Amino acid sequence: MLSGIYQQSPLRLLPDIEVTMRFISLRITKGATERQKQEIIHEFTATLERVLGKNPEWTHIVIDEVEPENWGHAGLSVKQHLGADDSD
Repeated sequence: MLSGIYQQSPLRLLPDIEVTMRFISLRITKGATERQKQEIIHEFTATLERVLGKNPEWTHIVIDEVEPENWGHAGLSVKQHLGADDSD
């Protein structure tokens, strides 16, 4: 689930050059492999470059993993939806 795309204020490198850094914050439930996360980072970066013409060198992506019991949907946690509820 994409939690937000933020564009920060322009960064001035030299008096006549401005660079705007892109920041994507992505929250997912725990369980993705490192390879899957690398693919997510690559694909999101490539999409911003392809669709918006953004330079990949100025794109930052943060993946925040959330425990299934801490993510709710339709009144239940993801852990409960998956049938793995071992609550007290």
